[in-house]
Amino acid sequence: MLDIRAQIPGTGVINIEMQVENQYNMDKRTLFYCAKMITEQLNESDNYKNLRKTTTINLLDFNYFNHPTHHSIYHL
Repeated sequence: MLDIRAQIPGTGVINIEMQVENQYNMDKRTLFYCAKMITEQLNESDNYKNLRKTTTINLLDFNYFNHPTHHSIYHL
């Protein structure tokens, strides 16, 4: 497992996660880390306009979705 967390100046934050073994929790794991990166950007009573774009990229060495394509993009 390798996680990379970076800030892109003027754009936002990005989390890149690599997994070689399916632990059957990627949906929950991805949502948790993405939500954590979002909530860490603000303090109580801060303006939500200050939130920066948050991106998560998962590089998986296993089939997570049962379809023939190798590249998938999903948006919340």
